[in-house]
Amino acid sequence: MVKSMEVFVISYDRGESEIFISPDRERVILRQRKGRALRVREFVYILGTSRELVRALESIEEGPYDYTATCVYRTSGARDIFLRSLGKYRSAQIHTSMYQKLNEGLDIPRKALVSVYSVLRDLFGYDKIWYSIRKEEIAVYDNVYIGIVEAEEKCEDEI
Repeated sequence: MVKSMEVFVISYDRGESEIFISPDRERVILRQRKGRALRVREFVYILGTSRELVRALESIEEGPYDYTATCVYRTSGARDIFLRSLGKYRSAQIHTSMYQKLNEGLDIPRKALVSVYSVLRDLFGYDKIWYSIRKEEIAVYDNVYIGIVEAEEKCEDEI
């Protein structure tokens, strides 16, 4: 079955990343598209100033979701930040490189996004940068196998 997903493509100095809001609106995913990875301070600025992202996330029902944050410092200078939920909802984990980049991206529950933003802003601050955002719709395919014969019959029925 094919669903559609909103993706926000963020262009910035020497790079491009994308933010996905899953079809079920439960996950927010950030991944690098090309060029250099986003720095945490840049991500905080974009998340705090982008009207497009705010509009996309406003329509989602929010409630009070509480998390505790634990920061583990690696010997390389990298950090792993763990947000543990104080309720019956998913926790989140964020990895930042020794250069304070989100080189592994993010895959966090939507409910944790505001907490993630607050923790990153408190730990790293933000840098004003030039960026642009464009919204795209992309197809998302699930992993339900229907077989070739069934798929061909389905296509013929649609025609």
